Amino acid sequence: MQLIEFDGKALLESHGIPLLPRKLLAPDEQAEFPGDAMVKAQVLSGGRGKSGLIMKSEAHSLPQTVNAVRARLRERGEAGWVMLEQPAQITSELYIAITIDDVACAPCLLFSCAGGIEVESHPERVKRLLIDPLKGLVAWEVVQFLREAALEKEQIGPVSRFALELWRTWCAEDAELIEINPLAVTADKGLVALDAKVILDDHAEARHPHRYRLVSSQLTDRQRGESDTFVEMPGDVGLLTGGAGLGMTVVDMLADAGLRAATFVDGAGGREAAYEEKARRVLECADRPNIKGVLIYFTLAATSLAPIVRGTIKALQEHPVSKPVVVGIVAAAAAEVEMSAAEARQIFVDAGFIFRAELDEAIAELSRLIKAVDSPA
Repeated sequence: MQLIEFDGKALLESHGIPLLPRKLLAPDEQAEFPGDAMVKAQVLSGGRGKSGLIMKSEAHSLPQTVNAVRARLRERGEAGWVMLEQPAQITSELYIAITIDDVACAPCLLFSCAGGIEVESHPERVKRLLIDPLKGLVAWEVVQFLREAALEKEQIGPVSRFALELWRTWCAEDAELIEINPLAVTADKGLVALDAKVILDDHAEARHPHRYRLVSSQLTDRQRGESDTFVEMPGDVGLLTGGAGLGMTVVDMLADAGLRAATFVDGAGGREAAYEEKARRVLECADRPNIKGVLIYFTLAATSLAPIVRGTIKALQEHPVSKPVVVGIVAAAAAEVEMSAAEARQIFVDAGFIFRAELDEAIAELSRLIKAVDSPA
């Protein structure tokens, strides 16, 4: 999951990373802030400065500036989330990040004395330090690394401590990337993160259930929803599955049972609202006379079970269909952080839906119900 700047900074602040005072405004929230402010659009894409999505505003003109940024967001079809942040007085800009080196298969510390847009102009100035995942980031290695990167002597101590704090945050939050650009040096020689790009490992969601409450989660759902695979086919079964690989397998197994899938939905990833939307689209197709039944089936390893159940059951209850519906879910222990598989089954059964955990049993049951409707006794 990629975080908007506000959520990324809140995460960093919870681990003691120095930041400036800031405030998040909802799309319809009035602009209020004590003094001048940097007005920053909260989007998951980059290049905000070049797109006019970051503006500096004096206190008296803050509402007008916020409206101008929101207008640009509307032009792009983006939600109007905006962050207000206290402007900083800085003397220089650095660049620091921790990511994963795919070639070395190890974490990597990145650093440059030229932060801001200079990083893009001079990528050769970014120095790299591979981190032994068994030892972690070691203080003396960071100091030596920063010396070789030509960092000014009086800044080596503070930046070393900052790097170690960043590493602890990276590990604690199961991050894939934490990038601070720029890391600003203030007039009193302090350090402050002026921007933050944070990407978290989706496979670690079970250890961080609070992520579902972030604004970034809503925006990610919207972004995923726009790019979800949804294909209609000349079949007779509305099908919703978790992941393209599983979907292709179920399509083949339906064919073996004499049924044809009428929809193909890559339902992997997303949150409650995203799953509700996916299920709703399948159920809308099920209203057509050629559709004889609906199969909803998920296999979950680490993705949390709860949002799938809540989103799917909500769609089923709000968009009832007169055709047979069979639901099945298999979940590993890591997926049961918020809800057990037994609890999920009971939710569907209590709502009046047929539940079969095993895929072959679910397809056999759906086939039996469809035949019963086609050939009533």
